[in-house]
Amino acid sequence: MVILTKRILSVLFTVTLALQALTGSAAATTFTVDDNGPGNYTTIQAALNDAVDGDTIIVQPGTYPTDERIPVEVSVTIKGAGTSYPSIGGFWLYAPSTVEGFTITKGVDFEKAGTACTVRNNRFEGCGVSMGSSYLYGNQIVMNNLFTGSPSGVSTYDSYNNTIIGNTFLNCNVGVLFSWGGGSHVVTGNTFKNCSIGIHLIDDSALIYNNYFYNDINLQIDDEAFCTLNVAKNADKNIIGGQYIGGNYWSTPAGNGFSDTHLDTNGDGFAEEPYQISDVAIDHLPLAKQEEEPEVTPPPEPEEPTEDNSTDEVILDDNSTASEDNNTADVIPADNSTDVTSESGNETEEVTDEGNSGSSGSSGGSSHRSSGSSSGGSGGGGSPELARNVEVKELSQLFIPNGKDVKFEFQNNATCVVSVDFDAIKNAGKITTIVEQLKNKSALVPGLPEGEIYKSFNVWVGNVGYATPKNIDHPTLDFKVEKAWVLDKNVDRDSITLNWYVDEDEHDEKNGNWTSLKTELTGEDDEYLYYTSEVSGYSFFAISGTSLQEEETITAESRAAGDIPEDQEGNESKEPESDKNKNALLGMGLVLGTLGTMGIILKSMKKE
Repeated sequence: MVILTKRILSVLFTVTLALQALTGSAAATTFTVDDNGPGNYTTIQAALNDAVDGDTIIVQPGTYPTDERIPVEVSVTIKGAGTSYPSIGGFWLYAPSTVEGFTITKGVDFEKAGTACTVRNNRFEGCGVSMGSSYLYGNQIVMNNLFTGSPSGVSTYDSYNNTIIGNTFLNCNVGVLFSWGGGSHVVTGNTFKNCSIGIHLIDDSALIYNNYFYNDINLQIDDEAFCTLNVAKNADKNIIGGQYIGGNYWSTPAGNGFSDTHLDTNGDGFAEEPYQISDVAIDHLPLAKQEEEPEVTPPPEPEEPTEDNSTDEVILDDNSTASEDNNTADVIPADNSTDVTSESGNETEEVTDEGNSGSSGSSGGSSHRSSGSSSGGSGGGGSPELARNVEVKELSQLFIPNGKDVKFEFQNNATCVVSVDFDAIKNAGKITTIVEQLKNKSALVPGLPEGEIYKSFNVWVGNVGYATPKNIDHPTLDFKVEKAWVLDKNVDRDSITLNWYVDEDEHDEKNGNWTSLKTELTGEDDEYLYYTSEVSGYSFFAISGTSLQEEETITAESRAAGDIPEDQEGNESKEPESDKNKNALLGMGLVLGTLGTMGIILKSMKKE
C-alpha cells in the first residue's frame, strides 16, 4: 500500500508539472485597497494577509489608520494610487519590499528585519525611516522622498551599505544620522535645508557627494567616523545645475557657508580650493558659483495688487516658510501654489513670480483678458494667472547665447513638464522660464479641449515679447503622463495629445480655440510615459487623451445611420475563432491527460 501511495504521488506530481507547462506559472497579483468598498479590500492589512511574494497592493485615497505601523511579512510592492498620497501611519518591513506614494506620519522601520527594501516617493511628516540592529539589515534604498519636521529623516544603527538619493529634508532636527555601523553608505542628490544638522556621522562612514546643504551645521562627525565628500570630476549635471559632478554645495542661512564665500573663477563649477571640515572630512571639489554673474532681472510687477500678497518666499505649508536662497527649491504642492526653482545652467538664484492676480498681464507682447486669451507669440514676465488656481509652479533659468540650442529642464519634477526647448536666434542673457501646473484649468481660457484631461498648465518664457519667432525657432515642449492615470482612465497611450489655446485676435470679443499639436511618444519608465510636441509658442496648454471605451463604443445613432458594415453588426462581443480553437484544444488536452493519469493509477492498483 505504501508503494502504491508513492506511485500515486509521483503520477500526480508529473501531472502538475505538465499542467504548469501548458498553462504557465501563476503570475503576480495586483490587489486594490479602497476603504469605500470598490476595491478588493478595505484595509491594507487584509490585503497583506492574502498577498504572496511578488504581489502589488494599490491603495486608493481614503481614511486609513494614521497612528499605527502595519507589519509587512511578504515581499510586495505597496503603492499609493496616482498622486493622491494616501495618509497612513507607516510600516514595519520584515521582508524585501517597496513602499511608495504615501503620506506617512509614524515612519518606516527595519529595526527587526527587512533587507534590500526600497522606500521612495513618499512624504514623511514628523517622522522618518529607521533601520538597524544588525549588519544584515543594510542594503536599503531611500529615494525621492520628502521629510518635513522629522527628528531624524533617515537614521541607521549598526547597519551598512544603504543608499540615500534624491530626497529633500526640510526643518528636520537631523536630516540623516549614521551611527555605529559598517559603513559603505552613499548619500547623493539630496537637499538638506533649514535642519539643525544636515548629516551626522557617529562611528560610521559614508560617501557623500553632489548634495545641497543649507543649514547652520551641514555635517557633524563624532567618535571614529570618517567620510568621503567627493567623487572624481565627471561630466554630468550637478545638484545646482552645473556641468560637472564632484563634491557638494555648502551654504548656510547666514550666507557664510564655504560655497557662499568661495567662488568659481575658472568656469568649471568648483571652488578653487578644497573645503576641509576635519582631518577625516575634506571636500576636494566643492561646488561653487561663478565669480562674476550678471544681475538677475525679475519679472515685472503686476498692474494691480496680487490676491494673496505673495512674497519672495517658497511656501512650504500652512505653518512654515523658507526664505529665498540660491538652492534647488523644495517641492511641496499645497493649497497655495509652490514656487520651485530648477537650475538648468550654472545659475542657482531663485526668482519668484509675483504677478498672480486676475488683472491683465502680458505674454509675448499680448495682454491676457480675464475672459481668456492667448496669442501665437508668448512670453513670460508677471503671470496673469490667479494664484489660487495654481497647484504648483517651477522655475528654470539659463543664459541664452545666439545660435545655440536651448533646453530649460525642470529637475525637481514638480510639474508634468520635463523641458522647454528651442533654438535661440538672438543673444538674450539670462532668461527665466516658468511652468504653472493648475488645479483645474486656466482662469484665462473659457474651457478645456475634448477628451480625458490629464493636466492643464501655463508656460511663460522670458519677459514680455521674448518668445516670438524673431527671437526663437523650432520650439518644442517635452512632458510626461503617469501610467497610473492612463490605466485608471483606460486611455489609449497613442491618443495622448498636447493641446494649445490660441486666440488669433485677442482684442475682439470672440474666444479662441484649442489646437491639437503634433505629439510623439518618446519613451517610458516604471511610472511615466514621455512625450514631445512641436509648439508655435508658449502660453496655455492642456494634455488630453481618448478613452479606449469611448473609441470602441458603437452608438445607436451610428447603427440607425447605417455606418456599421453588415459583417460587423452583432459581432462586437464575439470571441475570435482562433481563440476558440486554442481553448478547445487546451481543454481536450487536459481531459485526455487526466483520463490517462487515472488509467495509470487503476492499472497500478490491479497489479498490487
